[in-house]
Amino acid sequence: MTLSDPDIETFSRCQAAHRPWALHNFPLTTADQTLQGMVEELGELAGATSMEDVMDAVGDVLIYALHHANIIGVDLGQISRSERRSIAQCVATDSQLVLGMALNHAIVGLGRMSHARLKRAQNIRKDENHNATEVEGLAAVVAAMHLTALALGSTGAKALAGVWDGIVSKRDWKADATKGGGHTHLVTGDDD
Repeated sequence: MTLSDPDIETFSRCQAAHRPWALHNFPLTTADQTLQGMVEELGELAGATSMEDVMDAVGDVLIYALHHANIIGVDLGQISRSERRSIAQCVATDSQLVLGMALNHAIVGLGRMSHARLKRAQNIRKDENHNATEVEGLAAVVAAMHLTALALGSTGAKALAGVWDGIVSKRDWKADATKGGGHTHLVTGDDD
């Protein structure tokens, strides 16, 4: 299965809507911080115990991917096209196997991104195209999240849209630095 054009359009739509939200809420965020956010959410994905937690983590990884793409100046919808082959090659009947493959693919992508950012900051390995490596790594993370959602009968675009449209876009961390205005997916009993 591959990302369809409506899925790619969802990625691009959410990324465009995310840009002003991020500038309002987190104007000083760096690409290193969004990379750390993807790693954090990937850890939540690895520890998820329910389908709801998995889909939420997929959406959260993709929110950080949107932010990262905006910072480095690439269209997440467009770069996700580059990973269609990876998704098609990961078709399997055992959803646990697919989830394990997706997690591995995401870790490889994060490793590429980290390598590019670190070597660029260290001003070494100048013969490597750090920008291209970072974009390829980001595309691999997006593909892995799409594959995870596919294993659960959904798509990465649906997970992203659900988390972006239903939760994150409604948060205002400047107005409420504790709960973002009360728009949370965490069940704490006092979100009303």
